[in-house]
Amino acid sequence: MKPMIFRVTNWYVLVSHLVDIYKDIRALMRDPDLKDQFLQKKIDRLNAIERVKIVWDEDNTALFKEMQGLSLPRALEFFERQIVVAISTYIELVLKEFFSLVFKQNPERMYNYVNLDEARKGYINVKQVLRASTIDEILDELAEQAAAPSRAESSRPI
Repeated sequence: MKPMIFRVTNWYVLVSHLVDIYKDIRALMRDPDLKDQFLQKKIDRLNAIERVKIVWDEDNTALFKEMQGLSLPRALEFFERQIVVAISTYIELVLKEFFSLVFKQNPERMYNYVNLDEARKGYINVKQVLRASTIDEILDELAEQAAAPSRAESSRPI
């Protein structure tokens, strides 16, 4: 059987890192000097492409920076939405790991979650049992199955 350790520090570091990235990007977007440097580098990259011949007078440069400046907040909004998705995924994975460990340490608690059909609650497929080479292996597999996010629909207490 695998070691039964809930990796709370691992999850904390992952979520904290994601939040720190967001804070850094947000700070960069709100700093006018850094924003201007970023936009100037974009102009320089465009100038480096030989096929693009743009005359970068003051009007063109100002217009380009204004248009690109409008896309930066949209990029931040997009990233903010993705942060929500990423954190939701982390929460789902944290809960799955946590309940998997609970079920591995207390197999009797997974009875209500192995099969959600009321008439077949707690029943498992014989093929699943026969595939396992040890009791620990089948208990690990059943704990993972019981902890799956789709099992969260059941409101029965653990």
